Amino acid sequence: MNWTAAQKEAITYENKQNILVAAAAGSGKTAVLVERIIRKILDPTEPVSVDEILVLTFTNAAAREMKNKIAAAIEKKLKEIPDNQHLRSQTTKITAADVSTIHSFAQKIISNNIHLTNIPAGFSLIGEAENELLLKDALEDCLERYYERFDILPSFKELTLGHGGIKNDDNLRRAITNIYKFSRSLAEPSKWLNNSVKMYFEVYKSGTVSGTEWENIFLSCIKNSTRQLLDYYNTIIEISEKELPEEHTHAVFFEKEAEMFREIMKCGNIEEYIENRQNIKFLTRPRISKKDKEDAYLAEVLKNIADIREEAKKLFKSNKLFSYENIDSLSSSISLLYPRIKTLKNIILMLERRHTRLKLMRSSLDFSDLEHQLIKLIMKSDGSPTEFCKTLSNKYKAIFVDEYQDTNNIQDKLFQLISGGKRNIFMVGDLKQSIYGFRNASPKLFLNKLTEYSGENNNGHLIRLSDNFRSRKNVIDSVNYLFKNVMSKSTAEIDYTEDERLQSGADYPEVKNPSDYKTELIMTDVLDKSSGSDTRETAFQNKHELEARTVAERISKLVTFDKLSVYDSKTGEQRPVEYGDIVILLRSTKNTAPIFEQVLREYNIPVISDSNEGYLDTIEIKTVLSFLEIIDNPLQDIPLIAVMRSPIFGFTADELAEIRTLNRHGNFYYCVKTAAQNDNTKAKKFFDVLNKMRGFSKYMGTDELIYKICYDLDYLAVAGSMSGGNIRQANLKILLQRAGDYERRAFKGLFSFVDYLNKINDSSSGMGQAKSTNGASSAVSITTVHKSKGLEYPVVILAGTTYGRPGGDSVLYDEKYGIGMEYIDVDKRIKHSCLSLDLIKYKKAKESKAEEIRLLYVAMTRAKEKLIISCTNESPGQSKGWKRPILNTRGEIISPYFENSKIFRDWIVLGYLPQKNAEKLREVMESDISELKIDEAQNIQFKYISYTDENINLSQKESIDCEKTINEDISISKPTDEPISKELADELYNNLNYLYPNEELTRIPLKLSVSEIKRSMQDSLTEQDGEYTPILSSIADRTFHSASSGDAAEIGTITHYIMQHINPEFTQSEEQITEQITSLYANNVLTNSQISLIDKDSIIKFYSSEIGCRMRNAYLKGSLKREFKLLFPVSASEIYGDKVSSDSKNAQIIVQGVADCFFIEDNEIVLLDYKTDNCSAIYAPKQAEKYKIQMDYYTKGIESIFGKKIKERIIFFLKPGTAVNI
Repeated sequence: MNWTAAQKEAITYENKQNILVAAAAGSGKTAVLVERIIRKILDPTEPVSVDEILVLTFTNAAAREMKNKIAAAIEKKLKEIPDNQHLRSQTTKITAADVSTIHSFAQKIISNNIHLTNIPAGFSLIGEAENELLLKDALEDCLERYYERFDILPSFKELTLGHGGIKNDDNLRRAITNIYKFSRSLAEPSKWLNNSVKMYFEVYKSGTVSGTEWENIFLSCIKNSTRQLLDYYNTIIEISEKELPEEHTHAVFFEKEAEMFREIMKCGNIEEYIENRQNIKFLTRPRISKKDKEDAYLAEVLKNIADIREEAKKLFKSNKLFSYENIDSLSSSISLLYPRIKTLKNIILMLERRHTRLKLMRSSLDFSDLEHQLIKLIMKSDGSPTEFCKTLSNKYKAIFVDEYQDTNNIQDKLFQLISGGKRNIFMVGDLKQSIYGFRNASPKLFLNKLTEYSGENNNGHLIRLSDNFRSRKNVIDSVNYLFKNVMSKSTAEIDYTEDERLQSGADYPEVKNPSDYKTELIMTDVLDKSSGSDTRETAFQNKHELEARTVAERISKLVTFDKLSVYDSKTGEQRPVEYGDIVILLRSTKNTAPIFEQVLREYNIPVISDSNEGYLDTIEIKTVLSFLEIIDNPLQDIPLIAVMRSPIFGFTADELAEIRTLNRHGNFYYCVKTAAQNDNTKAKKFFDVLNKMRGFSKYMGTDELIYKICYDLDYLAVAGSMSGGNIRQANLKILLQRAGDYERRAFKGLFSFVDYLNKINDSSSGMGQAKSTNGASSAVSITTVHKSKGLEYPVVILAGTTYGRPGGDSVLYDEKYGIGMEYIDVDKRIKHSCLSLDLIKYKKAKESKAEEIRLLYVAMTRAKEKLIISCTNESPGQSKGWKRPILNTRGEIISPYFENSKIFRDWIVLGYLPQKNAEKLREVMESDISELKIDEAQNIQFKYISYTDENINLSQKESIDCEKTINEDISISKPTDEPISKELADELYNNLNYLYPNEELTRIPLKLSVSEIKRSMQDSLTEQDGEYTPILSSIADRTFHSASSGDAAEIGTITHYIMQHINPEFTQSEEQITEQITSLYANNVLTNSQISLIDKDSIIKFYSSEIGCRMRNAYLKGSLKREFKLLFPVSASEIYGDKVSSDSKNAQIIVQGVADCFFIEDNEIVLLDYKTDNCSAIYAPKQAEKYKIQMDYYTKGIESIFGKKIKERIIFFLKPGTAVNI
C-alpha cells in the first residue's frame, strides 16, 4: 500500500513516547493502526506478541472489525513469510487477544480476578433498559425515606419545593439521576460530590465568594463575555477611524464606552471587577448634527455605528453574568444553597448504594460498574497503582486507543494506570468529531494532549493525518470553506487551521459533468403559519413537511432525471445513483423522521427510517401483548377483541357485533363463551385456543408462550406477509428474546412482563423498532448524525438544520464547576439568580455550541461523492438566521455572530455568505450587505425554493451556480408546451397573490372559553427582588403520593359533579353528605372507582364553613345557581390589547364559560368557585391569583346578564378547607 508521509510516521515512529494521532475524517486511521500493530509483531529486534497488545475501542462492531483486520493482515504476512514461527503463533493467539471495547476488557479482567473483588462469581451485564428501571426503583426508595422525614428535614423540604416541579417532583428526580450518572463517568465520584459541596461551604462559612474558587471561575467567564463585547466596540472604533473626521464627537463617545470594558479585562480580583462594573453605564449617545445629517454618506456611517452599539447593548443585557453588581449578589445565593446542595449530595450517595445493592441482588453489573470495579482493582485510595495493576502493566507492551476524543475521565484514568508510566499509549482520534457530550465524553482530554504534544514534549508526540481518502474534492472543498469561517477556538474549541484542513486523497474516476457533484445548498422559504391559528405542533409539522417535500423532489430528480453516477467499489466502475446510495441525516429523528418518511412514500421513494420510536405501537407487538394480557386475565374487553380481530383469528366487526348481542352488559369474554357453547365454530376455535394457552401459562415461561403464538399459531408467518414484513418478523423475534432475558432474570408472570415493557418504553432508554436488513440497498436511509458517525454514503442530504439542542434545566453540573442550581425562596415563591448556576449555564452553552459545530462537521464529512444541505427559512427578513450580520472594516463578519449562533442553519448561512455565487443568499438579508468581502470561491451550488400556496405546490424560484443563473419557474406538475398570454399570466399572478383586506379578522376567533383566555393572558408574575415561580405545593401538603397527574383531572371533574348535584339542604352532618354520595353509586351515576377518588372530608369541610352555610341558606331561598353557563360578547382589544390593529379592536368575540356557583344575597351577587388543587392553606392566597382573570370574566358576564353587582368573589380550596376572597 502506498502510505503517505504522515501515515508512515504514524506506523513507524518510536521514541519511548505516547503518540497522539489527530486523524481527520476519512484519513485511513484504522488501516494505519492495524499496520502499526503488524509491524510491532514483526519487529526484527523487539517482536511483540499479539497477546501483549491491548487495543481498545468504543463499539463491539469496531472491535470485531479491528480484530478481523489484524487477523487478515497476519494471514497475509504469513503467506509472504510462511517459515516465521513467531508470526504463525499469532494466528492462534489473535482469537484471545485483547482487542475489544473498554467495557468488554474490564469485564474480562474482573471475571478472571473475581477473587480480588466483592462481586458475585458468574455476574452478568444488565441491559440498559432494565438498569434504568432498577435506578428508578432505587431513587423511589431513597426519596421515600426522605419524604418520611419531610417535616424534620428543612433542607430537603426546600430542595423539593424549590426544584421538584409544579405537578410532581419529576424535575428533582431527573436532576438527581443526571448528576448521579455524570458522577459515575468520573474516576472518583464521591470525591467530586464532596468537592462540589465544599465549594458552597467555603462561601457559607466566609459569607463571600472573594478568595474562593468561584472568584477565579467568575472572572474567567466575565472576561470571555467582555471580549465578545469588545469585538463590537473594536469594529465601531475601526469604522470611526476610517470614516469619521478626527475627534468626531461620536468617535470620542464610543472610545470612552469601549474603555469601560477594557478596564474589566484588567481586573485581577472580584473587588476590582465590582468597582469597574459600577462604572458601566450606557449613556445617551450624542445627537447627530445638522451638518452630519446633510452628508448622506456620513449619516449612513453613524447609523451603522449606532446599530452595532445596539447589538453590543443587547448582548450585554442578555448576559446574566453582568447582572451581578455587588459582592452580596454574587455570594448570597451560593451561601443560602449550601444546605440544599449538601442534602442533594447525600441523596445521590444513598442512591449509589441502593442502586448497587439492587444490581448485586441480581448478580448484575452495568457498564459504569465495570469501569469502577476495574479502577478499584488497579488503583489505591491515594491514586497510586496496586500490585495487580503493576502485573497488568507488565503484560502489555503497547496500548492502542481508538476514537480517543470520545473517552471520559475514568476511561482515561484506566489507560494511564494500565500503561504504568511506560509512555506506550498510541491514541487515535479527531477532536473535530467529538460529539458525545451527552454520554459524558470529555473532549478536553484530547485538546489538552493536542496542546501539550504540539511542542517539544518528552511525554508525547503529535502526528496529523489530514489526507481524506473518502470524499471527492468538491465535498472536501465545501467542508474546508465552511469550517475555515465557522470553526475556531472561540466557537468549537479548535482553530480550523491549515493543519486541520482536509486534503484530497481519494482517486475517483473522471466524470463527464464535474459540476453535477458540486455541493448544493437548498434554501426552502416556507410560510410562517405559526402566527395564525395553527398550534405550535402544527406549525412544526408544516415547516418540516415543506422541507421534506423539497428533499423528496430533489431525490426524485437526482435518481430519475439527473442520472448522477457514483463509483461502485465492488465492480470498480461508475453506475447510476440508486435510492440506496442516499442518506438523509437529521439532528434528531424523534419528531422529524416520521414526517420525512411519510412525504418520501408519497413520492413513491422507498425509505428506511432509523427512528428509536414506536416499538410497542406496532400492530404485531400490540397483538402479541394483547394475547398475553388475555391469557393472564381474559376479562379485559379491549385486548380480547384486539386478538379476535387480528389476522390470527380474523373475526369481522359484524361477527363480533353478533357475539355481543348474546350478552349486552357483561364482559365480552362471557359472550364469546356463550357463542362457543352455541356451536359458533369460529368462537369455539378461539375459545379452545385461549383455554389451551391459559393452561400452558401455568408451567410455561412468557418466552415459551410467545413462541407458541408466533410459531404454533403461525403469527410470525402472517406478520411476514404484511407490509414491511421482514421488520415485523424481526420485531417479534426481539420480543421473544426480551421475554427470554426477562425470564432468565428470575422474573415471572405475564402481567409483570407487559408492565416491564411499558416501563421501559416510558423510560429514557425507550425501545426502537428492528432495523431492516433486506432490501436496504434499494431504499433511502434516514438516520441521525450521531448514528452516522464512522459511516460513509455516496450521497448525503443534511436536513432539519433548524433543529436545536434542548435545554433549560434548573440544576446543572460540571466536572470543574461542580453543581449549580437556582435559589428559590419557598416561602415567598421567588426565584433568584444564582452565580453557580449561571456560571455552569455559561460554560455549558459554550460547550454545547462547540459540539453542535463538530456535529455539523461530522454530518458533512459522511459524503463520498455528493453533499446536499437543506435549510428552511420561515420568512425572509424575520427569522434570526437571516438578520444582517455586523461587518468589520475589512468586510468580514465579526466573531460574536458565529459564537452566538445555535443551529446548523445559522452557521451554514454565515459561513457560505461570502461566496461569490451566494448572491441569492445575500439578497434575502433584511438589509443591504454590499460591504461584505466576497470570495472568489464557487464550490457551492445555491438553490432558493419557495412554497406559495396552501396546496403546497413546489416552485423552484431561482437556482444560482458558478456558471449560470436560471430564471425559470419549476413546478411538480408536468409543464405544458403551449405559450401563455400576458393577460392570463397577470390574472393568475393577481389571483394567486390576492390578500384578503381584513385578513387579521380571520385570525381572531369567533368564540373563546374563559379557560383559553386565562391561559393566553396570564403572564409570568414578577416581583422586584426576583421572579415568581410556582412550586410543588402538593408536597408541602404531604399529599404528593395521593394521586397521579392523570387522576387529578378526573378528581376535579367528579368533585364538581357532586357539588352540582348534591342537595345543600341535607348537608348539615357527615351522615347526610355520605348518604348523598353513596346514592350516586347506588343509582349507577358514579362507579365505585370514581367514588374512591372523592375526598369526602373536603366536601364536609366546605358545608361546615361560613360560605357553605351561606350557600345552603341561598338554596333554601331559591337564589342559588350552580354550573351556570355563560355566553356574552367582548371586544377583541379587551382580550388581545395592542396585538390587534385599530381596525380590528372592536371585533366581537363571544366568551363562554361555566360558573361553579353564585347566589343572590341582599340584592347583590356572591360568586363562588371551588377548586380541588393540591394546595395548603398557607399557599392558597397565592394559588388563588392564578384564577383572577377567570373570575374577572365570570364577573363581567354575570353582571351583564343579571344587572346586579357582584359584591364578593370567593375561591374555596376544598383540600385545605380555605376560602380566599379575590
